[in-house]
Amino acid sequence: MTLKQDRFLLRKDGTWVINLAVFVLSEAEKEQFLYNDAAEAVMLLDGLSGDPVIEADLPSGKSIEELTAAAQTTITGLWGRIQNAKASKVS
Repeated sequence: MTLKQDRFLLRKDGTWVINLAVFVLSEAEKEQFLYNDAAEAVMLLDGLSGDPVIEADLPSGKSIEELTAAAQTTITGLWGRIQNAKASKVS
């Protein structure tokens, strides 16, 4: 038994997917994890029942290092977009 914790993201089909696997998906595939608003996510959560459906396997042929680098690139890009949006509102 380990105490290692992993983070999962909820795909719109109700499947919980390990977060590192999501960062290497195509932009179209990532759309399945984006919700228009909190109400959409809450509705999906309310509809879940029974045992959770989980995809915990990492993509084949990808190392933890590659997945972590993809995650960092995504996070850096998102942070940059947030900062640019803030700067646009101030100008």
